Amino acid sequence: MALVSVDFACESRIDTEPRYFGKSVNEPLNADFWVSEPRKVVGVFRGSFGHSQTWGMPAGSQLTFEFNTSAPSSAGWICNVYVMQIKDGRVVKDMFVATGWMGYDIPPIRVLVKCVLKNGVEDVEAYPAGGSAEPPARQPSPEELIVAPSSPPPAGVPPEKYAAPPPKPWYVEYAPLLVAGAALIGGLWYLRRRGYGSS
Repeated sequence: MALVSVDFACESRIDTEPRYFGKSVNEPLNADFWVSEPRKVVGVFRGSFGHSQTWGMPAGSQLTFEFNTSAPSSAGWICNVYVMQIKDGRVVKDMFVATGWMGYDIPPIRVLVKCVLKNGVEDVEAYPAGGSAEPPARQPSPEELIVAPSSPPPAGVPPEKYAAPPPKPWYVEYAPLLVAGAALIGGLWYLRRRGYGSS
């Protein structure tokens, strides 16, 4: 049996209202889940939200997850889905599976997780499975909480709020090297002035 952790990381850069978040496994998630299916509510949060659950999956099994929010799509919620395979207490496979826009007025994020046998060893595979889920275009940078989808944002969401952070200027990246070089040159100049290294 494979041990699998499925993690949902969600963020809105414009919404300030508390919102419900819901998840279903192997069954549809209603658009109004917080009213019609309160047992599928996993939390109420504002700004950002993370949800994680671990599952034991025998070889040949599969799970389909649906995840959404009570906010309208114009509230700018995005979700990244990560799947990790854990063996002997450590992560042996870490996958950034999907990203997508969220909202009760658009289809939920849908992800398929499978446990397969490869050369007699259990292996976990995960894929975007429709709805508003799409494959991630890139990994999050250290400055980002999560990556926005590459698809255009829903109506009413300002695209500039979800643009990738600008790259750091070259001098920021090489600052330690520049400081070390300046110190070396300064030290050599000082020694030369003191008469060291002169013939």
